[in-house]
Amino acid sequence: MSVTLNFTLPDPVQLLVYIVIGLLVALLVGGLARLRYFSSYLGAFILATLGAWFFASILQLQVINDVSLYGVPLIEAIIGGLIFGLVGVIIFATRRRSVA
Repeated sequence: MSVTLNFTLPDPVQLLVYIVIGLLVALLVGGLARLRYFSSYLGAFILATLGAWFFASILQLQVINDVSLYGVPLIEAIIGGLIFGLVGVIIFATRRRSVA
């Protein structure tokens, strides 16, 4: 596994793929964490989308046998979305519990 840093802006179709991955990951993570507020899901969605883009476009982990959809490596994007989404859920869940 090799790691390279490269900054590229996604095409509109690639952006749509990142948004769909972010939405699915946010719903999965939010459901597992039993999020109750829309703002928590929105935060998880934004962070999951950014994580998918960061891991697939900037970090480029080069996973063996990775499937690509319109130039977006899916496994890398899902891993990045999960990591960022989980961090977001931990932050939002901790903040909600400490405020209430």
